[in-house]
Amino acid sequence: MTEPQAETGRRIDALSPEQRELLLRRLRERGAPAPATAPPAESPQLVAGPCDPHQPSPLGDTQAAFWMGGTGLYDLGGASANVYVEHEVPGSAEELAARLNLVLARAVARHPMLRTVITADGMQRVLSETPPYEVELLDLSRLSGAEIERHLESTRERLRYSRHLPGRWPLFDIAVLQLPEETIRLQARFSALLVDGTSRAQLIDELVRGVQEDEASEALPPLEVAYSDFVRALHAFRESDTWQQSRTWWLERLPTLPPAPRLPMARDFGPETVPRIVWRHVPVLEPTAWALLCRRAAQRGLTPSGIGTALVAETLRAWSEEPSFTLGLEGAWYPPVHPQIRQVIGTFTTLYLLEAEGTPGPFAQRARRLQDRLNADLDHQHFSGHEALRELNRMRRSGGRATLPIHFTSTLRSGAEPAQASEPAERPAGPPPAVGGLRQIDLMIAMPQVLLFWVLGEAGDRSLVLISQAVEELFPPGLVTDLLDGFRRLAGRLAEEDEAWSDPHPLPLPASTIGEPGRLADLGRGERLLSLADPGSALALYERQTARETGATVILPAADEHAPAAFAALAVRERATVWSSAPAVFEAALHQMENDH
Repeated sequence: MTEPQAETGRRIDALSPEQRELLLRRLRERGAPAPATAPPAESPQLVAGPCDPHQPSPLGDTQAAFWMGGTGLYDLGGASANVYVEHEVPGSAEELAARLNLVLARAVARHPMLRTVITADGMQRVLSETPPYEVELLDLSRLSGAEIERHLESTRERLRYSRHLPGRWPLFDIAVLQLPEETIRLQARFSALLVDGTSRAQLIDELVRGVQEDEASEALPPLEVAYSDFVRALHAFRESDTWQQSRTWWLERLPTLPPAPRLPMARDFGPETVPRIVWRHVPVLEPTAWALLCRRAAQRGLTPSGIGTALVAETLRAWSEEPSFTLGLEGAWYPPVHPQIRQVIGTFTTLYLLEAEGTPGPFAQRARRLQDRLNADLDHQHFSGHEALRELNRMRRSGGRATLPIHFTSTLRSGAEPAQASEPAERPAGPPPAVGGLRQIDLMIAMPQVLLFWVLGEAGDRSLVLISQAVEELFPPGLVTDLLDGFRRLAGRLAEEDEAWSDPHPLPLPASTIGEPGRLADLGRGERLLSLADPGSALALYERQTARETGATVILPAADEHAPAAFAALAVRERATVWSSAPAVFEAALHQMENDH
């Protein structure tokens, strides 16, 4: 056997059963004669016929989720879904505001979404006319540094967590502030009902270019398609066989989907809770280490996006009460309904439900299974994650509880190798470079029912970075930073150690987290541990990890089982063999059992 043949054999051996079946099917298709006319793939199409854009029309799935989340009926509904941006640029705020008012008027005329309001019955309507919008202009140049910072923070708080009525135009706010030394600070809020991350960047780029151009320059040409056309196309596509098949696929899977990761919480939350976000930018791997990790992943049939997704799941698993869970994976979907669709401002973000199974075995095996699961689910993406989540909530009667509060998205490539250094990054994950002197200071997306949102991607220098947006005050102190440090340690270990890929538990909790090493050293396979530790405590984390490593089972009391009699009944009912609690609690429950028996 020649060396190329041996290498081919090794690559085939590394394939999962699902990947081998896919390879065989493609080889058969390649060897078969091509049909005379291949039928086009079924996808959404623009709806023919007249349509009055100023009449109410349905919301998109993501829009509907954001609108419902802002009604005050659902967890973390204390603020609307907002996209907040803050930039700094040199110059005169008064001159910039005057020019920006003109350019913004052109953008409002060109993009119907900037003239959109949401009616009380959950429909969107494009206004035929709107009054001129003037940005808020303030001169802070004579204030002290402390006074300026207080004012900037006050404006951030107001814009980030705005509860602006969606039926009142405009659904955006822009403030231009003059700072000392010819510096301008621009703070802006856009309702997530209007724009997603891509549209936000596109709109700001359009505004910046307009401000920099001569006042006599012509406005950009009007677009031939609008966001409402896109939504109508998606709604009409629900009559197709493809959509019905996707719906059937998900309805059959929903009953067996595990819940979201059960991370330790410091306190409960409800519809009135304001999701105050803490934003963190975490460098994970330098370019060389990231390229090495991608090569190790490719040897095991994993793409950069696949290993990134596995890193997220494995990190959360180390702190989760249950090893199997469901994550919310966010992405943008632009079906080719029109050549100009990517120039349209709108909410093209979609949601996928991703089941991460915590099956025993080496990490590499779980990572391949997760990638195969994601690929199979993406073949049925026409029934969106928001639609699937609504069906799941009906099935489980979840009401207004946040049933999928952990989200992430990846901008990593899906190819087998990372891009070469000479290639431009598609969407750098870090702060973008200054455009026309405009430098990004802050970016935050507040979403109802979301506790933790991670963005994984490459920076401009090809390093791996992770951006975290979390409602940190609801988690135990230091938990989010521990998660981020764990992600970085796991990525580093997989890049450096080949044997880490065969480790069933490649991310052990650090000694500072587990607190009392050796406390459960005698726990063995088959033991049933009754744990009464606080779910957010270090001991509870250690108990769960030790049980997973030894094959033991952890028994947790229900929320209403706090009396010694309830503990005693639970221990008998679940046949507990090991008890973990304060001695006084054990003695009280033991006394109760002696009285009962």
